[in-house]
Amino acid sequence: MEDTIVNAMLVCDRISIQNLLGPDSEEWSQFLAKRKHLQDSTLGRLVSILSKHGILAADLNYLRWVKNKRDFFVHRFFHKGEWPGDLAVDQIEASRRTLLYLERIFARAGDRIWIIFDRAGLMQRVDLGRSGSLMFNPDLFEQGQ
Repeated sequence: MEDTIVNAMLVCDRISIQNLLGPDSEEWSQFLAKRKHLQDSTLGRLVSILSKHGILAADLNYLRWVKNKRDFFVHRFFHKGEWPGDLAVDQIEASRRTLLYLERIFARAGDRIWIIFDRAGLMQRVDLGRSGSLMFNPDLFEQGQ
């Protein structure tokens, strides 16, 4: 999920990381610097960057909700330190169901980020039905590139 958010932000020309990229840098160097900066950012920082780029309030709330679920998984899910052999069957089933729930949340968030970018006008998205989607930077066609 986080990699998908980073990749979406990376390919979106309308999201710039101005403090790291100088105006004279080559495009490839800019791309690599932007990727490194985004990959080094926390999920909370990525959401903060997106909040400054026209993301709808409902979409930001959704991303913050997903971040809270991710924080729970990373920081609290394994706090008890229990091993599956130490758990009763019903406890294992409860943990398994929680993990499946989180897996679905993160997978859906990875898919929805493209829709969120489309709604914010950061990218254009063409739904190809069962074949997936086509996403592209809208500025490319406005500039005739």
